[in-house]
Amino acid sequence: MPSHASVLRPTDFDAAGNLTMEAVQGKVAEGNAPFWMASGLPPDAFYGRGLGRVNVELKIERLGPARPGMPVRLVTWFGPPGSKTVEVCHQLEDLATGAALAAVRAVSLIIDLDSRRPIGLPGEIRRLLG
Repeated sequence: MPSHASVLRPTDFDAAGNLTMEAVQGKVAEGNAPFWMASGLPPDAFYGRGLGRVNVELKIERLGPARPGMPVRLVTWFGPPGSKTVEVCHQLEDLATGAALAAVRAVSLIIDLDSRRPIGLPGEIRRLLG
């Protein structure tokens, strides 16, 4: 689902003209909350159960050329859930053509907030992940 849209700024690029990883991660940060809410998993779905999420993997890769002034959208979806993890995938796309500019994969470990130990993914949350 589309989770964010914006226009790339000159400050989103390094001296060689490449889109920075920080810029991509910033788009992901801006799109995360709307995505989780639209998926039926607001913060209380975890925190209300005494659960938290800890990012344990983050992979960002450039897929295509980008330029300042380019309108972009972030498309976000859940990857397959693990027994104790949630995977969220993001693709930054050129809004005009749909061409993929960058991909991000984040894996979060579900923990019990009291013990700070990993815990199995509750069935109700697993069903919402698809």
